Amino acid sequence: MKLNYKKWGMVALSAFLWMADASAQLTLVKDGKAVSRIVVSEKSEINRQAADLLQDFVQRISGASLPIVEGEAKSGDVVIGGKSEEAGEDGFTLCTEQNQLRITSGGDKGSIYGVVTLLEKYMGVSYYAYKAYTLTPSKTITLPEIHLSETPAFRYRQSFSYGCDDPIYKMWFRLEEPNEVFIDNMWVHTFDRLMPSEVYGKEHPEYYSYWILFSRRTRIRN
Repeated sequence: MKLNYKKWGMVALSAFLWMADASAQLTLVKDGKAVSRIVVSEKSEINRQAADLLQDFVQRISGASLPIVEGEAKSGDVVIGGKSEEAGEDGFTLCTEQNQLRITSGGDKGSIYGVVTLLEKYMGVSYYAYKAYTLTPSKTITLPEIHLSETPAFRYRQSFSYGCDDPIYKMWFRLEEPNEVFIDNMWVHTFDRLMPSEVYGKEHPEYYSYWILFSRRTRIRN
């Protein structure tokens, strides 16, 4: 019997590539049952919010709830915590390695935004407005091999929208509020609070816009 080594070599290569690809995948839920866990490797409010968000949407998609635990991670786990060397403030890195998905942060809310990107880019969830979203129900959730790092282009991002009353909307669109960044809510219209015109206006009217001086003088006369 004469063997076709070229043919069998191609078959072996195809089988190897298939197994390599399969091993790179990470299954979170199979046939409606959780087969993975969410491990919070560093205790913090931000990491816990990220874990809760992931658990919430995995359950909405599949009906299965991934347990949230602390401590040692095992094969097949999603690990939230740790410092990303590739991302800056509010940035994150998603990386599958050793049959785990690791979500590390560049600082501040990076782990939350890492979960948002995981849900949106790899799990088919889209969020549009106040409590308005779409997803495709599935009893099995499998993630591909991932290595993605992102950092927001702007340090502070804000939008006046009723959607911000929905905490998920706020997280989804990476929005912040003045009281999270600015001292004593001093974020706009603060000049006259810092340099009161009653104190400095008489000697230095050039410091102030016309409407401030006008409003102050009107108030004094009245």
